[in-house]
Amino acid sequence: MVVASIQCVIAGQAGSSFDVEIDDAAKVSKLKKAIKEKKSNELKYVDADKLQLFLAKQPIAEEGGKEVVPDYRPSAKEMKKRLKWLPDEHRAALKLAKGESDDYINALMAGEQILGSKTLATWLYTKNNMELPSSEQIHMLVKVPEGASAVPLPTTTALKEPNTYAEECLSIQEWDIGVVHKIPLIWEFMRKLGRCTNSGKIYWRIEDKKVVSVLVDGWFRASSPSNINVHANKKSIVMGSPGIGKSTLLCLLAFYLVFKHKTNVLMYRRLTLFKQENCLLYLGYDGDKVVFFSKESCKVSKAEPIYQALRRQHGDANAWLLLDGFHHHQISEGLRTYNVLATSQQVKLKDHEITDAYLCLFPCWRKQDPFKLGEQVYHSDAVEMDNRYYYSGGSVLLFTLPTIDLIEQAIRVALHEVSDVARIISTQSTSATNDSQVDRLRHTFIEDVANLTHYTKSSHWQQMVDSEYAVRKLSFKLPLDALFLVYNWARTTKHGALAGCALEIYIHRLAADNRLSLKAVIEKKIFTTILHNHRNCSLRSQKRLVLQSRKSTCNLHCNTLMLSNLHCNTSSPCKMHCSSEGPFLSKNYCRRLLELLPNYFEV
Repeated sequence: MVVASIQCVIAGQAGSSFDVEIDDAAKVSKLKKAIKEKKSNELKYVDADKLQLFLAKQPIAEEGGKEVVPDYRPSAKEMKKRLKWLPDEHRAALKLAKGESDDYINALMAGEQILGSKTLATWLYTKNNMELPSSEQIHMLVKVPEGASAVPLPTTTALKEPNTYAEECLSIQEWDIGVVHKIPLIWEFMRKLGRCTNSGKIYWRIEDKKVVSVLVDGWFRASSPSNINVHANKKSIVMGSPGIGKSTLLCLLAFYLVFKHKTNVLMYRRLTLFKQENCLLYLGYDGDKVVFFSKESCKVSKAEPIYQALRRQHGDANAWLLLDGFHHHQISEGLRTYNVLATSQQVKLKDHEITDAYLCLFPCWRKQDPFKLGEQVYHSDAVEMDNRYYYSGGSVLLFTLPTIDLIEQAIRVALHEVSDVARIISTQSTSATNDSQVDRLRHTFIEDVANLTHYTKSSHWQQMVDSEYAVRKLSFKLPLDALFLVYNWARTTKHGALAGCALEIYIHRLAADNRLSLKAVIEKKIFTTILHNHRNCSLRSQKRLVLQSRKSTCNLHCNTLMLSNLHCNTSSPCKMHCSSEGPFLSKNYCRRLLELLPNYFEV
């Protein structure tokens, strides 16, 4: 009796081959049990006796160059030369590792199955005259036949009007940006499965277009020596702030993959709203016909066997799993071979995960985009949109809530539950936190939305609190350097009101800490700023602040974007009047204020 090391691979499932050690005098039925035990997750719902085993023989070439499976015939001459095993670098072995198949693999599995009643030694050496198993070889193909799973797949239904569905999604890579596109059928289809947009209309940003380009390129572009596809054969993790449209984009991509690339797609969504449960949707093919099944309530324990059964039925290469809303570190083992994950949680890949997955940022909405959405879809006026954005910032989910009061309430709840304020604005774009509400306030943006490489490199990502209401509520909790980061970001992105708000609070905080004092040299002088007067002062932003200087009290009536009539002396207060409305820093008023401050104050 000799312990044999048998290298196995499950046909149709991507991943490395695995080793099973077994006595060659043992029956093949015992080998099946050992295989099931070794791959307990993939074969969790399959009985060991249902597994089909085939020898992975090295092919021989016929005269025309075609590779065929060698067939052992026990003549005296042939007995002297044993048949060889499939090398692990052979084309067929590499395809098996990807979950793919070809004519030779199909020919191997069309041959004679290994009978469970035979001993391994009898089947390998007596009946097939194979050489002794060694390293760098594949020895056994494991096939899970259709219907072997203990959990049968749900019955599919033919999709009505497939051509119309196709029209709604086939050309998303060519969609114009800055306009609204209509997807009424997809919207109606997804209404009971977690929804996809609020109205059957989707506003297409440049960020949407770029993220789709990154994903599709990684999935389908062939590598070349001069242009290697670094995202090929990797999991795609689409990360972004809550409420910015990741789920909508994932729904759209599911239909796109089915109709454009003829892929079978299983989408599993984690839902958290009132009376919602996790839901499951399958879209795929039965011959040339597009079919589907769905489960409005589906626990992970039910989703796993369905996914594994689809992998066995279609093969890994043609059974895609799209996960929506799950936390990266909490994905169950049976779902970890997903293709795409859309998540609102911060993700930091470990060293061993970088070769298997990559991050792609789905940036938050810049100010002009929700305003265009409001104009084109909701027909809101400028005043209402300005008031909505004051609370929501770049969260389109909050921006489109039915009332402004609901937006304010949502931000207030998030503010109340945030405990780690010091980390709410971080220079590390993938910083982790246990604070569940932080990411509802801290939105992630990108430096250059037109640059495709910036979407996958975290060094180009910027985290910011862009809700003016949130910044004001956090005014005495945020560190001074965080306030200055808010100001600089708002000025760079032409977000005038937020820049003014941050600068106002910054000056007030300096004064409150006794770090801002009037210079004695000018306290007896009267002066006027060079900054221009401005109309339409915003009542919402007017504040009266008291700055304690070393020699006098300075009353600051200010929201600091634009200033006029600044007077200072020892007997009268310093008054600064301003407005947060008007052109977005077209004259760099906030920057000019910072330039002027050293002339009048000591910091």
